[in-house]
Amino acid sequence: MPDWVAVAAKASLLQPKEQRTRAPFPPVTDDDMKQAAKEMDRLLQDDPRYCSENFSGRLENMVFASVDSSAVNSVTDFRAPEGPLSV
Repeated sequence: MPDWVAVAAKASLLQPKEQRTRAPFPPVTDDDMKQAAKEMDRLLQDDPRYCSENFSGRLENMVFASVDSSAVNSVTDFRAPEGPLSV
């Protein structure tokens, strides 16, 4: 490196948080999802890459799992006894 280039400061290592919270996702009804799929089909009908995707039809064929209400608002302690885990 040329001597006129300033050396960057060494980056500090951040420690993982033990708990994070977030606002719950707003409720989405089946009708909301059907409307969104219809809008996607309408908006993409003239695009040659996506005109035959049929999002409305795909949505009808999907099966969704229910939400575990005890796990909705937090992600807790991903640390292993010997140190942080990669998630």
